[in-house]
Amino acid sequence: MMNSSFEQLATLLKAAADPIRLITLKVLQDSSYGVLELSEICGMKQSGMSHHLKVLASAGWLETRKEGNSIFYRRSLLTGAHQALLAQTWLALEQLELPLEVRQRAEKVHQGRIEAAREFFNKHAHQFKKHQDLIAEFESYDATVRQLLQSAQYQHQRLAIEIGPGAGEFLSTLSRSFDQVLAIDISADMLAKAQQRCEQQRLENVTLIQGEISGLDQATPAADTIIYNMVLHHVPDPARELRLSAERLAPSGCLLITELCQHDQTWAKENCGDLWLGFEENELVHWARSSHLVHRQTIYVGLRNGFQIQCLLFQKPEAA
Repeated sequence: MMNSSFEQLATLLKAAADPIRLITLKVLQDSSYGVLELSEICGMKQSGMSHHLKVLASAGWLETRKEGNSIFYRRSLLTGAHQALLAQTWLALEQLELPLEVRQRAEKVHQGRIEAAREFFNKHAHQFKKHQDLIAEFESYDATVRQLLQSAQYQHQRLAIEIGPGAGEFLSTLSRSFDQVLAIDISADMLAKAQQRCEQQRLENVTLIQGEISGLDQATPAADTIIYNMVLHHVPDPARELRLSAERLAPSGCLLITELCQHDQTWAKENCGDLWLGFEENELVHWARSSHLVHRQTIYVGLRNGFQIQCLLFQKPEAA
């Protein structure tokens, strides 16, 4: 009888031995997509895409994650007997470039997610505090984030970047701690609220920018810290976002993430504009490590409404 280990390896290898499936694995390099999105990106019918995804997931290349009524696919984490093979395959795929039409369709899906988030926050900017407080008041994690910020070992404190500053509650802390602060948001209406707070508190070293970190001017200096306070569950591609942030960090610079732990409260999607129902800590750590960041510490904050917040600190290694 064939040894089960050989059978498992054969299944794993056969599952990936198809150009469309390899393209799918490449597309999922730093993103998570549903079957309809992957059908659009790969330019094929849903039935065909579903078959490819089923084969890849059954063999162990992909994992599924339920977000409300939707199922999203992502690459499997590097665990188990064949993690070395998966790691080498991911490395080989990193050297390949997706066909132009696939890249264009993936960007279209990404922009669709961005537009949905922008539309929500522009529409509900006047109710931001109300929506925020449905899950977690800023005051419930503010002290913990400040504690992590103070514990970070910086070479310099020249530039801090906050992505999605909301109404600007944390900008005063950053303004006191760093020479310059950039606050970046996709929503003009939310930036207007942050601008109002900056003017009230006379935060003259804070610059507000509408857009994404991917669109930041290349002449912008490397950041000593980048902050995401309760933002990643609104971001279309969290893994991609963390990779782009890691590239923007100076050597020994820190990435600070405050985020919901994974939950099953699907009402948050409609009422709070959430794309993702929180994250497991190992997901965030895996994405950060894949971007060559070192995990320094995690602090958890429990809330009376049953939600739990995780505050994570990562650091970019010093230049050799």
